[in-house]
Amino acid sequence: MKVSVIVPIYNTEPYIERCLNSVLQQSYNNLELLLIDDCGTDRSMLVASNLLQQSQQNIKILRHEENRGLSAARNTG
Repeated sequence: MKVSVIVPIYNTEPYIERCLNSVLQQSYNNLELLLIDDCGTDRSMLVASNLLQQSQQNIKILRHEENRGLSAARNTG
C-alpha cells in the first residue's frame, strides 16, 4: 500500500528541515512525499529543495500561483 505524506509549505523555514528529515527517515519504503508550495515569503522551499536533492524518495513539488491557505494546500495533495 502506498502512503502519501502531504506537507503544506507556507513560511515554515524554522521547521521544514526537521519535518522532512522525519519523513525521510521512516522505515516504510512505499512513501510518496508531496510538498505543496503555498507561496510563502520565507526560504522554506529553498531549504526543502536543497535537502531533498540528496533523497531517493518519490517526491513531488506542487506549487500554487497564490496563497490559498492550509485546507487548499492539503486538498492539492
